[in-house]
This record gives sequence, C-alpha cells and structure tokens, in this order.
Amino acid sequence: MSHLPLPLVERSQKETAQIIKRKVEAIKDVRSCHQLSVRITGKRLDVDMHISLDSNLRFEDVHKIASDVEREVKDNFPKARVTVHTEPFKSGRESLWR
Repeated sequence: MSHLPLPLVERSQKETAQIIKRKVEAIKDVRSCHQLSVRITGKRLDVDMHISLDSNLRFEDVHKIASDVEREVKDNFPKARVTVHTEPFKSGRESLWR
C-alpha cells in the first residue's frame, strides 16, 4: 500500500525536509543530500538542496540524477519548486583534480 505524504499544512518544514532528505538519499548514486532548505509559501513548497555525487560520473549522468531528484520531490510534493546543486564527492584517497 502506497503511503501518501500528509498535506503541507499538517506538517512542519523540518518534517518535510526529513522526508525529502530520506527519499533523495535513497536514489541510486546520491551520496548525500545536505544544505537542504524547505520553505512553505502558501500552497507551494520551495526546496533548495545540494547533493554529492561520485566525482567520476559523466556530465550526462549528473544531469540525469539531478532530474531524478527533482522528479522524486515533485512526485511527493507536486507543487514544489525544486533547485538541485550538484557537488563532486571524493574519498580521502582521491583528488578532485584527477
């Protein structure tokens, strides 16, 4: 049985951010979701986030993942306006210049 989110008026911005973070971090290749900002303005939800992705991904793959993230948020909050910033994730042994 599908669990639909509660209407925005019945949930705090913090609860909404937790839901979004959990769903975004479950997407394949997303290493983390951080600097997540959620603002409820009337019936619209403004979402701004940074996601970390492996630094060896191709540009096309990064774009597809960012689109998947936006779609996941909008599937759960249809009136959301979503901004996704992508950042390379590097391990301690890896250089970003590589």
